[in-house]
Amino acid sequence: MTWLKVKEAARLLDLTDSAIKKAIKKNKYEFRHVEGIGRGGVQIEIALESLPQEVQDKYNNIQREHTHNDMMQFTGKQREEANFKALIVENYQKAQKSPDDYIKDFNERNPDSVITKSQLFRWQRKYKNGDVAGLIDTRGGHNRGKTDIPPDAWEYFYALYMTLQKRSIEICWEYTKTEYPEIPSVSAFERKVKTIPEPVIIFYRKAKKRSMIPLYVWNEARKTSTPMTSGFLTTI
Repeated sequence: MTWLKVKEAARLLDLTDSAIKKAIKKNKYEFRHVEGIGRGGVQIEIALESLPQEVQDKYNNIQREHTHNDMMQFTGKQREEANFKALIVENYQKAQKSPDDYIKDFNERNPDSVITKSQLFRWQRKYKNGDVAGLIDTRGGHNRGKTDIPPDAWEYFYALYMTLQKRSIEICWEYTKTEYPEIPSVSAFERKVKTIPEPVIIFYRKAKKRSMIPLYVWNEARKTSTPMTSGFLTTI
């Protein structure tokens, strides 16, 4: 099942966020609550499959276009390998065989391209909703030029991350990605978070009483912290 944030569903349905929430209260759509930014630290996600068929088709067409655009960023060899993995996953799902039987049969017919059960399961997890781009092997180098975090995106992430709510890097990255879709992977943010001085981390994420913060922490935080957007932290 594919789950959409309220804003995504609103865009697809050409409705306002409040209209979507009213429809949810009337049980018009299937929904769930997940951890995130919202009242009580949770937010609502809506099942794509509970939306009208024409809306589902619209979403799927957009995803296919995004996948095509994403794939074109990679080399021909990377695309060829990803399509090969996708074909293996599709054939396995159609074969109605156990993983062991399918792999044994595949390897006997393709001795130069043997696969393992762990590879098959990993490819199956990555190949969600027919997203071939998820099967691209980026080890060793495709991310050249894709690891730089735009300043605006970093400031947005920073404001989410550097609070006493102690949101995880992954959650902050997911919400940043909704505002800045072209940002690099979460690992790029994990690396940059490691460059934040410890006194700044203490100041914004660990110190419940600012009056108890040591003077050196105050001074270091003032010198090195990223400027926050005015009022941003009080509105999320």
